[in-house]
Amino acid sequence: MMSIEFEIPPLDLLNDVMDYIIEEDAKLQWVRYSKRTNSVVVRVLISAEVVEQFLFGLAKVVMIPPWRLQ
Repeated sequence: MMSIEFEIPPLDLLNDVMDYIIEEDAKLQWVRYSKRTNSVVVRVLISAEVVEQFLFGLAKVVMIPPWRLQ
């Protein structure tokens, strides 16, 4: 298992990200709000075998174009 932390700058994407975490059966460890950046930092625990798949799926949810992931 691996812990991954990531920041969600536009807060309006938080619900979509949380839905994805639930769908992928990742274990939510914590969520913290940052007043300074008006964003949320999330830590999840996922199986090492699905890290790449999880990150690509997460990128789709937050609408990062595929060409920026390479």
